[in-house]
Amino acid sequence: MEYTALIIDDDVWMQRILSKTLMSYGFTKTLLASNAFEGIALAVENIPTIIVLDILMPELSGHLALKIIKHINLTKNIPVVMVSALSDTENLGLAVKSGTAGFISKPFTRSTVFDKLISFLVKIN
Repeated sequence: MEYTALIIDDDVWMQRILSKTLMSYGFTKTLLASNAFEGIALAVENIPTIIVLDILMPELSGHLALKIIKHINLTKNIPVVMVSALSDTENLGLAVKSGTAGFISKPFTRSTVFDKLISFLVKIN
């Protein structure tokens, strides 16, 4: 089985860390997007297994990107995990309301990422 992760984050360093972490857990391919518009386009073109989406991004926030992803027929069933340094209740509430499948607070460890993703991987299999 081939697993593809789409990482949407304006921080290239964070993209690399998440990509390496996901690849070490068995993802065969990671797609990287530096902004939400690019990320949405990649999601529609590639239909990844999971999307890891940063909340704070220029131009289009992760919250708005999530709403768009959940309104597109091709992408609405892809689990989206939000990542942010903002772990306040308001942001968590907005993310859940918009349809996020999980939330990872920055800074995170490899095991935190694994703990969040393992439940999705089990459901996908």
